[in-house]
Amino acid sequence: MENGLLTLYEVAKILRVKPLTIHRMLHRDELKGTKIGRDWRFKKTEPERYLKEQESKGHFVIGMKFKTVNSLNKAIDCFKEATKVYPQNKKAHLELGKIYFDKSREDKIFSTWAKQRLAKVLEIDPENAEAFVLLQKIGSDIKETNPANIFEEKINQLSDFAKANFDGADFVKNIDKEHHHFPEHIHHTVKTLSEMVNNIDAYSKGHSEKKAIYASAIGQRLGLPYHQLEIIQMAAFLYDIGKIKIDKEILLKPGRLTEEELEVVKSHPRLGFDILKEAGLPDEVSSSALFHHESYDGKGYPQGCSGEEIPLVARIIRAVDTFGALVSERPYRKPLSFDESINELKRLSGSEIDSNIVNTFLDILAEDKDWIFKGEYIRKKFPIRRILIINDDLWTAKAIKGSLELEGFGAIIAQTGEDALQKIYELPPDLIITEISLPDINGYELCKRLSRERRSAHIPIITITTNSDIGEEIKVLESGADVYMVKPFNLIELSARVKALLRRVEQERVVSPLTGLPGTVSIEEEILKRVVNHNEKFEVMYLDIDNFKAFNDVYGFLQGDSAIKLTAKVLLESFEKFGSKSDFIGHIGGDDFIAITTPDRADNLCQEIISQFDLRIKDLYQEEDIKNGYIIRNSRSGEKEKFPLLTISIGCVNNLKRKLTSYWEVGEIATEVKEYAKSKQGSSYHRDVRAFEGVRI
Repeated sequence: MENGLLTLYEVAKILRVKPLTIHRMLHRDELKGTKIGRDWRFKKTEPERYLKEQESKGHFVIGMKFKTVNSLNKAIDCFKEATKVYPQNKKAHLELGKIYFDKSREDKIFSTWAKQRLAKVLEIDPENAEAFVLLQKIGSDIKETNPANIFEEKINQLSDFAKANFDGADFVKNIDKEHHHFPEHIHHTVKTLSEMVNNIDAYSKGHSEKKAIYASAIGQRLGLPYHQLEIIQMAAFLYDIGKIKIDKEILLKPGRLTEEELEVVKSHPRLGFDILKEAGLPDEVSSSALFHHESYDGKGYPQGCSGEEIPLVARIIRAVDTFGALVSERPYRKPLSFDESINELKRLSGSEIDSNIVNTFLDILAEDKDWIFKGEYIRKKFPIRRILIINDDLWTAKAIKGSLELEGFGAIIAQTGEDALQKIYELPPDLIITEISLPDINGYELCKRLSRERRSAHIPIITITTNSDIGEEIKVLESGADVYMVKPFNLIELSARVKALLRRVEQERVVSPLTGLPGTVSIEEEILKRVVNHNEKFEVMYLDIDNFKAFNDVYGFLQGDSAIKLTAKVLLESFEKFGSKSDFIGHIGGDDFIAITTPDRADNLCQEIISQFDLRIKDLYQEEDIKNGYIIRNSRSGEKEKFPLLTISIGCVNNLKRKLTSYWEVGEIATEVKEYAKSKQGSSYHRDVRAFEGVRI
């Protein structure tokens, strides 16, 4: 320790991790240190602060899971514990504030509690617009009275950065010529500003993403180049930015506006133009804000431009903005139906809106109007399926997100592999859509990691790449992906593939198409049925074929399927001989199986399964391999590797000496015991006889 500071190696020793892990934690801003030359130094309190923060995050994750299933009292307890352990956990304070805000409609006492939590969020993060808006809604007497003060400060920061680093007039010259992307700091600017737009009102939140889909689709049909499509998407997110400087009471007024109020609202295009110009964004984006209320016939505002005097981007925005307003509920009217909205667009064509753009837009809408409108119905009738989108190109990610939400899915975005892994840990999605080219983790490695880990192995993966080579497709699919898509792709096609893949996975969860055995849904139900019946003694057997990957590589997928089918047959015959009618056999997927029996039958069943498996699996090998006792596989580097013949490992867990309380607890213990069985040579089984957690096997 130097001058009361800890070195990187001392922190690594305290936290019991490798020095390389400390570097990664610093990169992810999980640890706070000071770089002195090439070395890092840390306060003595930093390891303790980090551990408390991680413990707090654990409580927060559990709280979010309870909130997802509407167990709000349990969620509140978890969030409170998170803030107790680590008072700077602003996410936990914010979630408590949001829950109390919702409950304040039933009991006013919750308003006081909501104010306290939301004020704490602003103390930690003075620029948190979500907390600020909620405080405004409950009438808090916070110092600032207008969220524009927060927004103004952010805009000034962006403006200062733009002036120092970027000339908006030369914007197109700064495009990444190889990939046709705009510089990263421009994406950051648009992201920051779009968050402000989303906080204007309920109509704006999420609405801009839908408009970005429509606008870019029109641009594609008009044959615009890729960088122009990015301009259109940016404009679709930001053209209403001027409204952040308009009094919310005017924006959300349910009745007719006065002449004075109308003039105030009409000032937002010019205000938006000034904001975007100051932020250093390209002229085409800032002009979209200025001209998006101009009419094709010259009767719009603020300048009264007409025809092609109005920039093309602004004309496209005018069309999608009009349609979005027609189909959405506003403070002053109910939404129109699809047909009513189409008829209104046709009526405005050639007068207020460019007829060429209207016709192009109508062609897009006519292809499948259900794609646009059935989202709300689906959300009301069925549980939302969560999709994780991993893509460092924010605009592509948001376009995908918007199209999936229109289909009734819930979608979240991660721009790096590490961020994705964290989100999967916090709340596993039902499906993952990932770009192969990511800034931190190679897409192939990410797929391999997800398919290896038990927490994510069951999650289907769709990959997106620019490479259409068949070798690339094989490489991607072998890494663990389920579907391979090449850019450019159609958003409707992507949505169709998502639905088809989820449908297939759901079918496989009910019944395995390969073995005909019950899948993961039935497995979970059978385990839970026994867990809740505290009087029933049961034993869960987790079976896994060893060296299966090498066997598959050498003998091929068909022979691999034969090994899985043979294992299922051995299980069925063994349970027919030593089991009972109440026993259960299921196929998780791949080379993993689950069986449930009573503790008194487990030994006989395990011994019979191992005996029959070892005897009959040899029928799948060539004589030479049986004689050698191993197979030879060529590695990627061309070296020859030896692998033993297939064996089977069985891990068993029962409730003889301990109370098993959940499906996940049974799964974790069974996995641990199975891994212990796999550590032994040849086929083996191990039964867990621990009375409580913490005793080694």
